[in-house]
Amino acid sequence: MAFSIHTSRWLAPTLAVHFARDLALGIGAAVTAIINRFETARALSNYDSRMLADIGLRPEDVQSAFAEPIWRDPTRRLAVIAIERRCAARETRRADIAAKTKMTELVH
Repeated sequence: MAFSIHTSRWLAPTLAVHFARDLALGIGAAVTAIINRFETARALSNYDSRMLADIGLRPEDVQSAFAEPIWRDPTRRLAVIAIERRCAARETRRADIAAKTKMTELVH
């Protein structure tokens, strides 16, 4: 019985300290994420259409990604858009090559 009282006396402050530490770390991570998102938005807003096209994006992609709620990560959305656009362009090139190959086979 004395052991459980002794344990509970020390357990409560330890849990409170861990909770406070975890809460502070969580808040710090959220603030860091928000700051990084604003910095990314600022950097991408300085890119012109040509520079955005180099990374597979359009100005409207950036605007729509940063119009999302603050708790969603716009960089993930932008990465998905760029990957999808790159894959679509690759498929278009493959289809063009296949069509040209068929044309040359028909001519010869």
